[in-house]
Amino acid sequence: MKKYIFILIAVFAFAACDPMYKSVENESFKEGTEGNQTSMFVLIETTDYWRIVYNKETKVIYSVQRGADSYGLMTPLYNRDGSLMTYKN
Repeated sequence: MKKYIFILIAVFAFAACDPMYKSVENESFKEGTEGNQTSMFVLIETTDYWRIVYNKETKVIYSVQRGADSYGLMTPLYNRDGSLMTYKN
């Protein structure tokens, strides 16, 4: 009987290790697309932990985090002199 209780507890423990969220990537958001009318941002670079995007109108560059606790947190990037970093073609 103790064996079955231990197995049951182990199954619940492993089930609790499943991620609490599921992320869905927007397929229409392609890297470097200027003609994307659905988003005001253009993707420059992507990694496992963040994306670098810029605003089409202002050309200001942002970092978008992709971590478990900070998914979607958007932060503008700055130059050494403290001015906003802008995208140059």
